[in-house]
Amino acid sequence: MMIDTGSSSALLLSANYLRSSGIARDRRSSSALMAGVDGIQTVALMTIDAVDFGGLRIDAVPAVGMPRWASTSAAGTIGMPLLAQFDLVFDLARNTLWLRPLARSKRLPMLK
Repeated sequence: MMIDTGSSSALLLSANYLRSSGIARDRRSSSALMAGVDGIQTVALMTIDAVDFGGLRIDAVPAVGMPRWASTSAAGTIGMPLLAQFDLVFDLARNTLWLRPLARSKRLPMLK
């Protein structure tokens, strides 16, 4: 997974990853058009039951399934709605991301 602090989507996941992992199996989804650097494509919108990230379990995470995914080294991106559930420190010298979960009362809601 890649970190994308400019993304307004909590999770962008390649359609291939969704199929191979079984995450999308039997999951209700809707479709939308999304425009990006690689053009316009029809994507699948869904809610993932839960994501374990940085020692915190986050329920009902909105996700976008991307049929055309350019990266061969990452299955998707983690965007700001999910990252905003934490205090973050990007330690570039050590190539490390430090996460501290925010108290539930301080977390911003993720739009679905």
